[in-house]
Formats: sequence, C-alpha cells, structure tokens
Amino acid sequence: MYDKAVSGPTAYKIFINSLLQTFERNQLGACIRPIYCGIPTVADDVALISTDPYELQTMLNVQADHANRLRYLLRRIPIEEGEIHKKILKTFGNIIRNDKTVEREIAFRQLAMKDENSGKTVHNIWKSSGTDPYSVNMAAIKVKIATGIMILQYQRSRFSKNCISANCPLCNIEPEDTTHFILKCEKLSSIRNRFIQELKSFLVDCNKPSLLIQELFDDEENLLHLIIDCISYHFLTYKEQVRIETLTRGLCYKLYHKRLLLMSE
Repeated sequence: MYDKAVSGPTAYKIFINSLLQTFERNQLGACIRPIYCGIPTVADDVALISTDPYELQTMLNVQADHANRLRYLLRRIPIEEGEIHKKILKTFGNIIRNDKTVEREIAFRQLAMKDENSGKTVHNIWKSSGTDPYSVNMAAIKVKIATGIMILQYQRSRFSKNCISANCPLCNIEPEDTTHFILKCEKLSSIRNRFIQELKSFLVDCNKPSLLIQELFDDEENLLHLIIDCISYHFLTYKEQVRIETLTRGLCYKLYHKRLLLMSE
C-alpha cells in the first residue's frame, strides 16, 4: 500500500492519533479499576485490549470505520471514488450558494433543513455526539433510555400483566427500572463506579461548590437527572454539558452492552 519508512509518520498523524483520541474520548480499552489505561501503542502498531467481547468488537468496528474514512488521505494518489466525491461536493456547493434558484429550493426541501427563524433546537444528546458513527450509536442507546423506550424487566412485567417477574434478571434484588439499571444493579457496578468517579472528578475540576456536588451524587433522583439529561442544570456551561454528555453517553452504552453480555451467559 505505502512505504512504511516514508509514510509511517503521516499515517500516525492522520489515522492512528485520531483513532486513539476516539478510543480515549469514549473510554474504550484497557482499565485498571477506575483508571483508564488506553490502547498500548508502539510506533504505528496498536493493540486493542478489552475483557468485554462486545467492546472489543466495537473497537474493531471503530478502527475499520477510521480506515475507510481516511483512506483518501493515506494514499498518495487520489483514487477514482475520491475524485467523484470531490465533484459531488463541488456541484452541491454551487447549488446552495446560488440563492433564488429552483435547484437550491429542491435541495433545502429534500434535506428538510430548518428555517433560520425556527425556534426548534437539536437535543444535547444528539448535538454533542457529532458525526462520529460510534458516538452516534452510543447516543442512540442513551436516547432510548431518556425517552423510556428501552425495554427493561419492569416494562416486560407490565406488558405481560405481571406474568413475568419485574425483578432484575442480573441481580434479582429489586424491579429493574431505569433507576435500578443506571444506578443500583450490583452486577454493573464495575462499569458504573468508574464513570461516576470520573464525572465527580470533572465537576470538582470545574470548581463547582462541594455542597452542590454532594447534593447531586447523594440523591438518586438528582444523579439520574444529571446522567440522563444534564441540560436542565443551568449552573453548567455549554462546554461542561458537552463533556458530561460524553461521559454519560459512554456510561449508558457500556451498561447496556454489559447487561447484554451477562444475560447471554
């Protein structure tokens, strides 16, 4: 494909470095208790390590997506598909820059673009996820939790008119509702504790009052609200909300996959 001696540094800057940042941002990879150790890397050789087969498969999918999206930059000679994409983008750019044309009106209608005077906004769960496919997949899981459409054991019991037990299938201690799944289930504590500790450390680093932090983390309702929808807490800046969304998005996603793994055993 390319001469490693010549293109190695370029490959690292373009591909490997951004890949490692994606893993770190979403807390994918090896951990020693609450400490994130990342992905072992020597030069441009990367080792993907995880004790969770679902997480390891996700990491493989992420690197495959990176390789596909960045292959134009990694190759020295632009390939035909890349040239076609450039022409498509150039044509689209010409359309949207020409006001009062039929083509522009059709493009806006087909793309269902929001009017400039519209008061509607995208929820922070989607807005903070960006365009990275892995982050979008994690956001989709969190949206299911936030909107109540994720089917936990409590909902299964209600749908079956109590013919099925509402108790958590993992710990069998109490009904598995959203609060139990996110905050209480003992079988998921190894994942939960790491994210909760990182979330608390972040708020401390943001110089939030200690009494406020204590009220957030000592009260289950406040903590659940912070995890599921932090945007309603007005003491958080937009930048802080984005970081909290990133952490809690990862928490919900990993809890979800750990639950699937334990139930399949």
